[in-house]
Amino acid sequence: MTIIDAATFELTEVSPEGYEIGTVEVTLGATTRRVPGWRRGRTVGAHGMFGRYKSGTKLWPAQVIQRVIANGEIDEWANFGRDDHNPRFNKMNNIFFV
Repeated sequence: MTIIDAATFELTEVSPEGYEIGTVEVTLGATTRRVPGWRRGRTVGAHGMFGRYKSGTKLWPAQVIQRVIANGEIDEWANFGRDDHNPRFNKMNNIFFV
């Protein structure tokens, strides 16, 4: 199951750089919300969420990005805080709505 439902993307404007700006539905656990998002080609991004490191208390603005890769599979990941690639920490499990 994916977090972003790309089929729900609703366009509101196009940026000068060619990004489609709008809203998209995101599901975290049992909660689904419509949040600000963007789309460019086969990639969709969503904002309006927060992340927190396991040992921290600070809330970081989070973004989830979904990309359809060549074989049709969906690759999805979350970004927040520092850019680390610790294999023991999965950012997708530590994002939420406020």
